[in-house]
Amino acid sequence: TGLTSETSNYTAAEVAKITAFVSAGGGLLIAAENAGTASNSRVQPIATEFNATLGYITYDPLATELQYETSHPILSGVNELDFDSAGVISLTPPSTELVWVVGDGWDMAMVAAAEFGSGHVVMFGDTDLLISDSADNWQLTLNTIEYITTPVEAPEPATVILLGLGGICLIRRKK
Repeated sequence: TGLTSETSNYTAAEVAKITAFVSAGGGLLIAAENAGTASNSRVQPIATEFNATLGYITYDPLATELQYETSHPILSGVNELDFDSAGVISLTPPSTELVWVVGDGWDMAMVAAAEFGSGHVVMFGDTDLLISDSADNWQLTLNTIEYITTPVEAPEPATVILLGLGGICLIRRKK
């Protein structure tokens, strides 16, 4: 489908340039909002390139809890996050949920990340997670900035050569 000024502030050419930038080793932070679909529709074409759909839920904070994928670098030193409402993200690989809200029948991502080409993408379902100075939100913000500004590590050339030689040996062995 084509992008228009009513559905996006980005043209198809701009979305392609952003995608190419990330693929070449750049970093991208997509910060959605929980205020409904109007503000998210402007960045949705970019999120789509990274297999994500931005959304919104209304929930009871007392009936939900946050769960974390603690092994990811953006969650280093993050034990608790503070937020008022939840913008959520629906994902398919290569995007991975890192923080999600569970309860009231939901299991929805609020923070997600992906390696894309040589670059990194981080998506926040709600900007409050980035700008709040309570709980460990500030640590999450600092970790996110470090993550998206660090390109994906490529294997060393010697490793690639050894893997290639190993593959050739396996193919010859089977013959």
